[in-house]
Parts: sequence; structure tokens; C-alpha cells
Amino acid sequence: MTQKFWIFVVCFWSGCLAQNDTGYVDLKLEFVQTLWRHGDRAAIDELYPIFESNWTFGGGGLGELTPLGMSQMNDLGTLFRKIYVEDKEFLSHRYTGKEIYIRSTNVNRTIISAMSMLYGLYPPGAWNIQGVDYPNSIDWQQGFTFVPVHVDGDNHCAATQQCKCARDDELQDKYAELSEVQTVSAKMLAMNLRMAALFNVTENPETFSDYPDAWKCQRNWFNDTLYEKLPFYNEALFQESQKTFARYKQIMEGHFVEPAILDGVDIAHETRVLQSGVMLNEIYERVRDKAECLKSGENYTAASLTMELYSNPDNQYFLKSLYRDNSVDDFSDVTSKVCNRAEYCTIEDFRKIAEMYKPLPDYKTVS
Repeated sequence: MTQKFWIFVVCFWSGCLAQNDTGYVDLKLEFVQTLWRHGDRAAIDELYPIFESNWTFGGGGLGELTPLGMSQMNDLGTLFRKIYVEDKEFLSHRYTGKEIYIRSTNVNRTIISAMSMLYGLYPPGAWNIQGVDYPNSIDWQQGFTFVPVHVDGDNHCAATQQCKCARDDELQDKYAELSEVQTVSAKMLAMNLRMAALFNVTENPETFSDYPDAWKCQRNWFNDTLYEKLPFYNEALFQESQKTFARYKQIMEGHFVEPAILDGVDIAHETRVLQSGVMLNEIYERVRDKAECLKSGENYTAASLTMELYSNPDNQYFLKSLYRDNSVDDFSDVTSKVCNRAEYCTIEDFRKIAEMYKPLPDYKTVS
């Protein structure tokens, strides 16, 4: 039995592919890659009036997964179970090692997110066999079985979008010359200075930028405290901080409104290559390898990330992309958005977009 399902806990990417509209008859689901962001977490940094000691969730500390985050991921696992175990009967009711591979970045919140998701995908139940799937012991929760989560090494940069190289430093130097960057950066600077004054930060106030993330996390658990301790805090200011930071973050990730070409260099494209090219090409390569495995009948280790792979009786292979925007929405089929309105993408379609963002010759020596 070959692996059918590959899961990677991180965050998402987007793009568009060439259109394709043939061969969608008698398709069989062969392989699934899925990728998600961790659940609700504690703030990464301390910010008055909430400090590290206040964040007692998930073992305690900054950045840890909260009970809400665990519940969100468990719900996601339950949704996966309904789709791939119950409805499509693609995965077995019991955990089967050759069917599924779970991979996480080496961060507590993503590892526990994976474990919480798996509790929903393979919950305790009568389908698990005592003495086979879990110990024959009165001290063990009946029907509960562990599922392994594999963790990336520190040198794996694809999931964290932090593939640093000399070219990245060169692009950062060029950013400051772009008018759109100057405009967005000026708004971010003004917001930082304004917030620094409100928090009475006098040392390097221009770099005071903890508040967007801290407030977004704090308000889920300590919103009454924010209103009580911060006389300037209100919903309008919170929304303004989030909007200002979101646009700044987008542009730092290469999402420009205006053309971002300087001295013949397409800075927007090259930034997206560094941010998402490694991950996107890993997704494509695992889909390609799985299709070759199916054609040849060999049993390769295959999979990773975010696509469903289908085949038809003519040995043609197609991809479908599903996306879930948040912890309450169901999955939606976004294939037409990434594949130019087509119902399915061919592997060749996917190769073309992957090639567009592939670091050459590799991410360490991208030129």
C-alpha cells in the first residue's frame, strides 16, 4: 500500500495556472496533500497589560497553542475524517501507517496543532482494536491511539517561508527605492510612532511593532483587561492597527499593487520566489512522483502539502485544490481560481506555475 495522504502544518500560498478542460471522466482519487496554519495561540511578545505569566495555555508561555486553537484543529481533523474516511472512503477508519504521513515545523504550537487535528481525524472509538492499536490496559483511555508527527529540522525553510540567501538581502536593499514601499512604510512608521507614544516607549519608537500581533491574540482572552488598563484602546484603533500592519506585511512578501520593477529586476516576482518557491515546487515534485509511482506500479514514498490527485482510465492525472479560510468554514473548491477557471488542473499546468517560482539553481544560491 502506498501513502495516500500527506499533511504539513504551516501556512498557505496562492497562484494561478493555465487552463485545462478535458479528461474529467471516471476520475479516481489517488493522493491528497493538505496544508494548514496552526490554531489560535498566545502572543509572541509581551505587551502591557498582558505578560508571559498571563499566558498559561498549552504548558504556558508566549506563542503556545491555546485551548481554542486545540479545538479549532480538532474540528479540522473531524472535517478531514468526514471527507476522506466517511464520505470518500479514501482513508481507513483506523490509523494505518502506510496511508498517511504528518509533518510539522519544529515549533510547539504547530506540533500540538497536528496532534489536535489527529485527535479529530482518528478519535478514540470502537474501530480501534485493544491490544493492536492501543495497550490492553485499564489505565489507557479506551479506543485512543497515537499517530506520529514528524518534525522538520532547523535547516528546513520551506514551511516557514524563511529561505534566506544573499539574493534576499539584495532585494531588501532595493525595496526602499520603490515608491509603493515608501508609501506603505511611511504609514507603518507613523502608526508605530503613534503607538509608541501611547505606550510611553521612548527607546527606538520607530521600531515599536509588537502591538498588531499582541492585540490580535490578547483580545481573544483578555479583551476586558485591555479596555480596563488601556484608556486609549478601542475597536477602531485595533482595526486600524491590523489594517496598517496587514498591508505592510503583504508588500514585504511581494504583493504589490503597482509594478515593482527596478533596474530591470522584478522585485515582486523574485520576492515570491523566495517566499513560496521552495514549498510550491515541493508540492509539485511530490505530485509528479506519486503520478510516476502509479504509472509504474512501484511503491515510492510520496506526498506533501495541498492538492488532491485524481486519475482517469486513460492514465491522465489531474489536481484539485481545496481551501478552508478559517476555523468555522467548510472546505471550498478553489481549483478554478488557481487554474484559470478550469475544474481540474493537469500536472503540466502545475509544473508551469511551480517553474515560475522555482529558485534557481536552488534556494541557497538563488541568483
